[in-house]
Amino acid sequence: MGILNNEVELITDKCMEEIEDDLEIELAEFQSEGWTINDKETAMRIDYVLHMLEEKIAEDEAIAKSQKEVIQAKIDKLEEDKSRYDDWLERSTKGYRNRIADLKLHLHLYHQRLIEAEELENVKRVSNGNKPLKISKSIKLTYRDLVSKQQQPEIIKNDELLKDWIVDNYSSYISYAELAALLERKEAEEVCQVSVRELEELISKNNSEYVKRDVKVNWGEFKKTLQLGTKNIKETLESGEEVVVGTKLIYCDENGVEIPNVTLIDQGVKFDWKLNK
Repeated sequence: MGILNNEVELITDKCMEEIEDDLEIELAEFQSEGWTINDKETAMRIDYVLHMLEEKIAEDEAIAKSQKEVIQAKIDKLEEDKSRYDDWLERSTKGYRNRIADLKLHLHLYHQRLIEAEELENVKRVSNGNKPLKISKSIKLTYRDLVSKQQQPEIIKNDELLKDWIVDNYSSYISYAELAALLERKEAEEVCQVSVRELEELISKNNSEYVKRDVKVNWGEFKKTLQLGTKNIKETLESGEEVVVGTKLIYCDENGVEIPNVTLIDQGVKFDWKLNK
């Protein structure tokens, strides 16, 4: 028969009296080598020990929670104060920042006009056989230097068409001599077929339908071999005459051949300043 309810209460009361005196002593009993639970009374003692340990944890968690709430309240107050100062700073400096932005724009426009004037002057000097002047890419002021730098163009490319063009123009070809040598070697080995790995030309024709060749342009490496250039933009008049209406940026290879399927969008010159230390 199982233990009756009144017996359970008696055992629980006894456990409480024994365990509350010294929980560590009770725990030591259940940590000795080879200990085991052989009856319900011991199981109930273990249950109560677990309950006491859980209560100890709950007590410490409650203490930690209450302390963290106090700290969090202080943090919230500091964040609120910080937010007020941030708002004040934004309002206090907004007019100054707007004025700085306006003055900065005027400085950059002045710098731009100066460079344009120098470039026009150099066209005249070169046409007259004189040495061109150095362009004022930077202007030294007391508290800052006005600087200008040609920005990299935005690149818009058609990867698929570019890949096809590179494959057609940069791929190596297998000579008849190499092909004949391969076939002769196969014949000498009495092999009546050529591995697709030995002859790349056959790969596209003989690949398994489960093999996918994902050929992509290694743009980073290919771009290193290219040079920026310009090309005239022409329009044909009704009279049939072609006239130059502008120029565009292009990439050329080492032979001066324009790289098709790549569009370069000129980003212009970036004007900025750097503070002097």
